Amino acid sequence: MNKNDGGNGPSIDEQARDWVLRLDSGDIERSDLEACKAWLASDARHRAAFERRRVLWQDLSMRPEIFSSPRAPRRSGRPRRIGRWLAARPRRTAGAAIAASLAAFFMIPQAMFWAAADYSSSAEILNVKLPDGSIATLDGASAISVDFGDGERRISLLRGNAFFDVRHGDPRPFRVAAGAGVTEDIGTRFEVRHAPDRTAVNVAQGAVRVSATAASASGLRLNAGESANYEGNGHVVKGRAVIAADVAAWRTGELLIDGASMGDAIAAVSRYRKGPTWVWADLSGTASVSGAFRTDRADDALKALVSEAGLGIRWLPGGVAIITAQRPF
Repeated sequence: MNKNDGGNGPSIDEQARDWVLRLDSGDIERSDLEACKAWLASDARHRAAFERRRVLWQDLSMRPEIFSSPRAPRRSGRPRRIGRWLAARPRRTAGAAIAASLAAFFMIPQAMFWAAADYSSSAEILNVKLPDGSIATLDGASAISVDFGDGERRISLLRGNAFFDVRHGDPRPFRVAAGAGVTEDIGTRFEVRHAPDRTAVNVAQGAVRVSATAASASGLRLNAGESANYEGNGHVVKGRAVIAADVAAWRTGELLIDGASMGDAIAAVSRYRKGPTWVWADLSGTASVSGAFRTDRADDALKALVSEAGLGIRWLPGGVAIITAQRPF
């Protein structure tokens, strides 16, 4: 049994459950999100309990039998219409399960990042002026938190991609933490790309030093036109040369994909879509992808990728795209 924070109030687990349900409800104010952010940051047990509850809610949403009893939907709107459009047998059950799935997969994770982030983007590029005058440019579906103290200027890239144009003259080191590593500016403009299983750093100008968070080594120095990547173990590996002018080309509306897996390519394009993208197909046998796409024509890019792989797309209300193994769906 989880203990509470002290006194006779709700346990940590109960508080985590309440936050998950409130975030899922959609009826929450910015002040509530700030309170949730403070609660998560105040104790490591809070975040652990929240994650357990979030995963449990997601697991429940994927079991339609739980929702088999007829009931009025919690709120009207898009999830209910999607449920009616997809459902055939039975309509009520599928509609409730789909609505719960939408909430679990998109609303709760989005709200979690919103609660943890100081700045976040949706399908649009976002320019952020940092307290020291540096500029952080966030790619679509990206999020950062900012912690400037006496000893350092630290940015945490919570998800997605960001390009940093660092202002100099400040004696505090400028560091970007992402996953299991940290990139420290030495006088530069650089990009950090953070995915759940891998982080990449590309340098457009100047130099950076990339280090594993848990390592005591001095790290790997990268100059303009160089790149590096690291995975969950934080081991930094130097990558191939990059064209400095092409680093973070998404800032000008161009998405460059070079030898990416089909799954990674779809994820990259989906970053610029206003609706969610689901992949209900096995992509393991598809060929790698290279090409240039416009970020303002993400749906066209998605169609091109899917067609090339011999897959299908079903478009749902609200911009939802479901990629399947058959075409047409």
